[in-house]
This record gives sequence, C-alpha cells and structure tokens, in this order.
Amino acid sequence: MNLRNPVSTKRPPRNRPGIAARLRPHERVEEYLHAEFERPDVKEGSRLPAMKDLAERLRVSIATVQGVYRKLAQGGRIRTEVGNGSFLIAPRLRKEKNQLTLALGIRIPTDLPVESWYYRIYGGMLKATLRSVKPIMLRTLSQTATLGGPASKELLEEFSSSDGLILFPPGPHDSIRLAYEQAGKPVVDLNPPSENATANFVSPDYFSASRTLGLAWKETGRKRIVMIGPALVRSVSARLRNLGMLAALGADLGTKRSYRFVEVADVVERDGHAAMSSLLTDPPAWRRAGKDAIPDAVFCTGDLLALGALQAIREAGLRAPEDVRVVGGTNADISDTFCPQLTRTKQPLEKMGEELIAMLRQRIQLSPRGESSLPGKFLPLPYTGGATTRPEENVLLHISNQ
Repeated sequence: MNLRNPVSTKRPPRNRPGIAARLRPHERVEEYLHAEFERPDVKEGSRLPAMKDLAERLRVSIATVQGVYRKLAQGGRIRTEVGNGSFLIAPRLRKEKNQLTLALGIRIPTDLPVESWYYRIYGGMLKATLRSVKPIMLRTLSQTATLGGPASKELLEEFSSSDGLILFPPGPHDSIRLAYEQAGKPVVDLNPPSENATANFVSPDYFSASRTLGLAWKETGRKRIVMIGPALVRSVSARLRNLGMLAALGADLGTKRSYRFVEVADVVERDGHAAMSSLLTDPPAWRRAGKDAIPDAVFCTGDLLALGALQAIREAGLRAPEDVRVVGGTNADISDTFCPQLTRTKQPLEKMGEELIAMLRQRIQLSPRGESSLPGKFLPLPYTGGATTRPEENVLLHISNQ
C-alpha cells in the first residue's frame, strides 16, 4: 500500500504470554493502536488500517474494531472521513493548541437589522467568548452560502480546522452532524433536531409555552383555536408548539373546542395576513351567525405572522382582543409597528447564544474522556406584551400589566 505515513500493517505477535491471552477483544485492539500511535515515525494524518483488515489481523469482529474507532474519534485521537478512511490526530498537536475554533452553521446576513434574532443570538455567543479564559474564534458561513448543498459542503470542508460545530435550523443537517461527530468534533444544535432528541441541544421550551397558552385559552372559554406557522414537516419548533397545544386542549377537542393548524410558506406579515384572511373569507356569513364561524384565538409561531393576522382581522371589521385573541411566538423587535404591545413569547435569544457556546465547550472538554454527550437544555419561554389578549388570560400567562 502506497500510503502517506501509514500506521504499521505488520501482523501483531501471536499469544504474547501473560498479556494478550488475558486481554478482551476490544482491549487487544486498543493496545495495538495505542502502541502504534507512539511510534516516532507516525505523523499527523497517518492513515489507520481498514477496520476489516485490522479485525482479521487481531482475530476480532469488525463490530469490535468499529467500537474502538468510534471511541477514539470521540476522544479526539482520530478523525474519520466517510468513504475515505480514518486518520491519526497527533497528541502533541492537540496539547499545543491554545485556541478553540468553533464553526457556526449559519450565515450572518449583512442586510439584516441588528435587532434580528441572528444578531441577538450571535451577540450572546460573543459575550460568552469574551468571558472565556481560553481564546475562542467563531467562524460563520460565507455570505455566499445558502441552505442545502453549498452550506453543507462549506461546513464539511471546515471541520478539519474546527474543534466543534453549532448547527442552526432549518436544514438537512444529519450528514454534517454525523461527519463531525465521527471525527471527534462535538456538535450542538440550536433547537432539538427532532421531537425525540434528548441530548446536545439548547432550545426555548416551545412545548411548555404552547401548552400554557392552550390551558389559558381553555380556562377562559376559547372555542375555536387556530395556530399559524410553517409546515410541520420542516419545523421541529412548530411541531413542538403544535403538540403543546394539543396536550392542553386534550379531551375537549372535537366536542367543546375545535383546533386547526394553518401552514404558511414564510413567517412574514404577508403570509400571516393571507392565512388569517382565508379564515375570514365570507364576512356576511359570520356576521349572520353571530361570529360563531370565526376563530376566537389565534397563535402565530412568529410575531410578524401575528401582525399580518391582526391587519386581516381589522380589515374584516373585527377587534383584538375583544373578538379574536392573537399571540405571537418569537419576540421580534416590533416597537415601530402598529401593535408594539402584541402578546407574544419572549425568546431568551442572548441567553441561547451563551448556552450554546457553554455546552459546546463542555462537550469539547469531555471529549477526551469519551463522555461528550450532554443532556439537551430547554430554556424558559415566558410571555410579554399583553395588548392582544384579555386581562384574565394575561394573569394565567403571568404577564405584568405595568
């Protein structure tokens, strides 16, 4: 084999008295590889033997070798490139490194206002790096990167020079996450990557916040409840909110109360206006029916969606909160809009940025001991505003009227 600085491919001695005979299969693999790592001619980037070849030489199963390689990758000793093999990360290089480089799977657009959620989360990250004793470099995607192919390629090209990665929704991130983790580079997600995820993420508690709102509306007699948001198939946060509302309404669904989820293409005012208008398509009909045909409570997963819905409600001759309660879900800066006191969730954006950095740093520190995975962290998601819900509902949502 003509490989650059290959780890030795010689067959290990058989039946070493007193040592090999007492070692378990995975211990034989570990002993052999650790001995090879100490050879003076082995350099950074040396290729390890193929798992199948090493399994045959050491007379162990391929699964045993795979388990050892996975442990070494998690410990930062080797990196694995899918379809290309596994390579050594020299211990001396890891010890000399006094700066962490953290890749961010997001592009910070230069044309967004500084109040946008991008900058507020990024501001929390910068705050965390300034408090760090060890220097931290944050590396974002280039301005030309877009979701999907280009961004995925850029992140995969970055991983050899990064110590860890923070992934942002939305996006097809499974292959990227797998590549980093197999290379011993921990990954932390903003929001759970799935409803069943339990580890390595920081997220607002969407489920609990939505359940609290549903219970408040149930307590105050709301009967026709609507949620407006992006398609459930592409948004984990929307699915968690939907599940929270369903959990709150419970057995009342289909009997005392109705509930409907309305999908939109984007979380902007235009889409919120169109979605709400579609629910108010025949004003004379609901006027004759005494308003019994229209929603009386609307939760929009974004504040801009909620502003668009409010505009459609006004155009239909209705009022909020008297006729329809309206709640937003992102805590955007709406101070210059027609409804700055919109009832909405108050996402802890800066705190999210700080916690993402803290969790990734902790995973990197734990990685050499093979204990890198950490429980996911949900942050409280309180409500603020209060102008588009009734006082009795605000009490249940713990919104101050001062």
